Amino acid sequence: MFFICFMFAQGPVVLPPFGHTAFATDFDIDVESKTIASIGLDGCLVFWDIATQKAFKKIKAHEAECYSIRYSWNGDYIITSSVDGKVKIWTKEGALKNTIDCGKSVLFAELDRTEKKLSVALSTGHALVYEFPSLKLLYDIDAG
Repeated sequence: MFFICFMFAQGPVVLPPFGHTAFATDFDIDVESKTIASIGLDGCLVFWDIATQKAFKKIKAHEAECYSIRYSWNGDYIITSSVDGKVKIWTKEGALKNTIDCGKSVLFAELDRTEKKLSVALSTGHALVYEFPSLKLLYDIDAG
């Protein structure tokens, strides 16, 4: 059984809660809300209720495979990244707050514990560091 996810100009469209249509590649847990958020090869962000173990919201988050998802340390944001070259910042409810177009495949993105810096690892070997929440690029380190 396959399900199709759509992305329109107004933003991601919430889809019926059927989980991922391809492998889930990463997940993170928000203990306070008792929710798991997962990301997968289908580019979808899926929210799961820990108690019922069922998906309750699905959003087409990216145009390509995703390998990284992280809740912020305070639980207010979700950071997703994809080989589509984008890092997206979502509210914990799943509303898109901001997008960074890195121009190259993104392997991982995460906020630091102070929630003042966003670190991004690119497939090119570059590490990008952004000020948060302004998203001003602070450093572009060629670690390759």
